[in-house]
Amino acid sequence: MVVTLKADGDYYNWGGTLATYRKAILMANKKISYNKGGQKNLELFIPFDQLPKMGNSKIIVAFAVYMDDVKNKQMNKLMYFSTTTPLSVPSK
Repeated sequence: MVVTLKADGDYYNWGGTLATYRKAILMANKKISYNKGGQKNLELFIPFDQLPKMGNSKIIVAFAVYMDDVKNKQMNKLMYFSTTTPLSVPSK
């Protein structure tokens, strides 16, 4: 069973779902790469105190890349999506 972790605070909240993100502005005909060649220039995290009590439940982390192309009016276009295998979260 997959359950979405809800968020009701001002932080780590993406439309009511527990989330974190990084915004990047990419100009036309440019390319950006993250975490290549030993670099760690894209690290996303959610503080442990923001996670609800889950007991011994396992979680699946979803990673998505969306593009907002204002010039061509293509907003919120999904470019990439992946998930992890179920992960254990230590108890608080």
